[in-house]
Amino acid sequence: MVDSVSTILNSLGKLIQGIGLKNLSGPVGIFKMTDQITQTGFLTTMAFVGLLSVNVGIFNLLPIPILDGGRIFITLIEMLIGRKLSERVQNVIMTIGLVAIVALMLYATWNDITRLF
Repeated sequence: MVDSVSTILNSLGKLIQGIGLKNLSGPVGIFKMTDQITQTGFLTTMAFVGLLSVNVGIFNLLPIPILDGGRIFITLIEMLIGRKLSERVQNVIMTIGLVAIVALMLYATWNDITRLF
């Protein structure tokens, strides 16, 4: 699992730098990989499920406002400035995070679809 976390974090760093964006997969790519892996056996399938779980956990902790990591980040900012951010500011921040997540999902799904054809 430590190896998986390390690999995921390294890959995430590369994605932020723009390296490997064409390899980014969304739901269609994950479905295709799952289909292939389930045919290799139970242990491999369980290892893949574990990898997906770790991946989702790490992604959820990213400091993107709509995710849990973003909420932690906002709480840290509030602690630093000594007051709560206004509801309007929080809504704007959350909307920006939502747009970023939806854009990332659309991009990943588009990558998956273009690989199929």
